[in-house]
Amino acid sequence: MKALGAGQIYWQDYTPLPRWRKPTMDGSPADFDLYLISHKKIEFKQSRTTFNALLNELEPEQAVEMNTAAAAARGLADGDPVWVESHNAITGEKKRIKAKVKTIEGIRPDTITMSHHYGFWVHPRAKDRGPTPNVIFPVGEGYITNTADQSYQVKVRVTQA
Repeated sequence: MKALGAGQIYWQDYTPLPRWRKPTMDGSPADFDLYLISHKKIEFKQSRTTFNALLNELEPEQAVEMNTAAAAARGLADGDPVWVESHNAITGEKKRIKAKVKTIEGIRPDTITMSHHYGFWVHPRAKDRGPTPNVIFPVGEGYITNTADQSYQVKVRVTQA
């Protein structure tokens, strides 16, 4: 690939043995200081579960789950509306979504999580229940491995909305 003139980003992971390299997301500015992960709720299936009125009663809207101490350090309390903004360290592009904070103890202080089940807009029961974090995960060069393992790593910042 090198001999054909392909950029390093395309051949850097084709090595006979695994080797460490700095994740792309670490090139984001220092104020993007939280890792964003998405999770699946056990009682939900993809985004279509938000069509089900009974299951919507369990968790009617999207939440930004954040460590209680990390939220307090930012002046945030349970239920506060926030912006979650991502940064693409290759292109500099920023994307953001708005949701409410849900403080929990069971997450690292440097990490937030959002369920991927929300963001559907075509069904009346699913509409306006909050965004999916999938829209702020960078894709493309530096963010998708050559095995397409779908491990999207991104640094975000969370600010009062």
